[in-house]
Amino acid sequence: MQRAQALGVLAAVPALALLAPAATGPTAPLVTAVASAAWTCTAWLLLVLVLEQSSRLPGDLGRVAAALARRVAPRSVR
Repeated sequence: MQRAQALGVLAAVPALALLAPAATGPTAPLVTAVASAAWTCTAWLLLVLVLEQSSRLPGDLGRVAAALARRVAPRSVR
C-alpha cells in the first residue's frame, strides 16, 4: 500500500499546478519554470520506480533494468 500512496503523492504534486489559474504578469515565467521542474522530477522518479521494479524480473530484462537504474538514480533514491 505504501507504493500506491507514494505514486499518488508523486502524481498529485505537479497536478496541483493545473488547478491554478493561468499566470500572468511578472511571475509567469517563474511559475512556468517551477511547474516544469516539478513535472521533470516526477517523470524521473517514475522512471526510477519502473526500472527498480523491472530489475526484479528474471533474465536479461532484469539485468538491463538494474544496470539502467544504477546509471539513472543514485543509491539513496534506489
